[in-house]
Amino acid sequence: MDGSEVMHRLWNRDLAAVLNFRHILNNLRYDGTIPVRFTRVIRIGRIRRQAEENLQEGRRPTQATAGKPLELNNGI
Repeated sequence: MDGSEVMHRLWNRDLAAVLNFRHILNNLRYDGTIPVRFTRVIRIGRIRRQAEENLQEGRRPTQATAGKPLELNNGI
């Protein structure tokens, strides 16, 4: 096999998870941030925001509020 051929490698799921976790931990150690490729958009009702924004603000959506719209009490 010469260098011009592309080698495809089948990754073990556990190995891939460990490598991703180490990448996240290294970034947390050096920068204090989570890499963008490991964040996802959290959708709460009609509001969409990055998971990283919530972590920086110290807020996390709970399971009870994740699918329910906000109820406002207008005194009616």
